[in-house]
Amino acid sequence: MAVSAVVAYVGDVVGMRIGKKRISLFGLRPRHTSSVVTALTGVLITLATLMVVSAASETVRTALLGMKFVQRQVTDLTGQLQQNRQDLESLEFRLFQSQEELQKKARALGEVEKRLIQEGAALREAKDRLEEAQSHTKDLEDRRALLEVQLADLQSQKTNLSRSVAKLQGEAKALREGLQQVREGRIAVLAGELLSQLPVEPKERTPRRSLDLLLDRASQGLAARLAKSPEQVSVALDEEERAKALALLSGTADRRVLRLIARSNAVLGETVYGQVQSFRSVVVVKEGEVLAAREVPSGTSPEEAEQILHVLLREVNQKVVRRGVLPDPLRGTVGNLSATEFYDGVERIAESRTSLTVSVLAQKDIYTEGPVAVRIVTKAP
Repeated sequence: MAVSAVVAYVGDVVGMRIGKKRISLFGLRPRHTSSVVTALTGVLITLATLMVVSAASETVRTALLGMKFVQRQVTDLTGQLQQNRQDLESLEFRLFQSQEELQKKARALGEVEKRLIQEGAALREAKDRLEEAQSHTKDLEDRRALLEVQLADLQSQKTNLSRSVAKLQGEAKALREGLQQVREGRIAVLAGELLSQLPVEPKERTPRRSLDLLLDRASQGLAARLAKSPEQVSVALDEEERAKALALLSGTADRRVLRLIARSNAVLGETVYGQVQSFRSVVVVKEGEVLAAREVPSGTSPEEAEQILHVLLREVNQKVVRRGVLPDPLRGTVGNLSATEFYDGVERIAESRTSLTVSVLAQKDIYTEGPVAVRIVTKAP
């Protein structure tokens, strides 16, 4: 606008001056000539201004010379702008749809999260139940293993019991046969019966002589019991048992006691085969040692006195066996007391007017092989 005002002003001034000079161009009147000059001056000034501005600014030059190109660009940009607006509207619509879908997805996600929480709780509960079931399963496995061990033990016990039953049945059969033989008066020796025993001092030890002496004592004792002569009774060892007995006697240097035990039942007239047992012989009870004692009140009857002495003697028997005295294999006794001494004790107890202390004392040193020789002592307190 400023440039237009300047151009108009300059053209007007030039035209006024031309009009004042009364100049006429092309036969025109001065007034008209002044107007033409004014117009031409404006045109020339405008052209000169454009040329100067074009020379000074590439942008103006481009705008003047590339107007069509600029118009095409403006048209293209306007189209692109319109297209972009349409795309924007489409994107806004799609964004709106996406927001709706997002809200739906958010609600679905909320539902999924809620279900996930529920499923997580169910999973934890199932895990707890699984751990409990696993623990219960482990307990059951442990119980099963224990039961298997117990079953194996019971089976082993069953096997052992079956063997024991078979053995006992065999023994029962042998005992029935032996009993039948006893009833018939044919049994001379029972299996396991003590035939003889012999203490052997180290300095007197001669293995073969000791065995012969042991067998000789057995023959004499059996002959006396059967009312036979020693020549009519045969007691022997088989070769294996003799060799084993000689090895037992040869391998030790301390005092020993030999026992000859019947291996099986033997009837009259049969050879009695025995087996030799060897034990270390030591002093188990010292002479005079009190083996059992009891306070007895006055006025005790003979029957009660007998019972008291029987009880004391059983206590003595059990005590010395626990301490190492060898009992009789069949009867379990370790000695005997003469009837005279026994009833003498009964009489002293029954006739006493005061209470008594009844004691059973060892008559002498008692070795492992026995016998346990005792005496009954009564003493007023």
